[in-house]
Amino acid sequence: MTSTPPAVWTSSTANRKRPRVTAEEAWDALNAALQKAAPPCDGRALFTTDRLTDEQRAACASICATCPLLDLCEAYAVTAKVTSGFWAGEHYTSKGTR
Repeated sequence: MTSTPPAVWTSSTANRKRPRVTAEEAWDALNAALQKAAPPCDGRALFTTDRLTDEQRAACASICATCPLLDLCEAYAVTAKVTSGFWAGEHYTSKGTR
């Protein structure tokens, strides 16, 4: 399954000016995709753990790299300014990404 994020958000455009979408629009797009397919991180507590080792972060990033929802996940994480969890290959904490 290939999903199209709102406003044509893709990882390949990540370093260019990003389209303006709201966190709600990004969530709606991600949630719609989640209704059709479970991501490979589904049910894995590691993705919601606050403290991860370098090896755990690498394992999560590896799982994210294969996810068909990666772009939607990234769009939501960035627009919502998440402060916890592992989203689209990045570990978010209250101190920022790691």
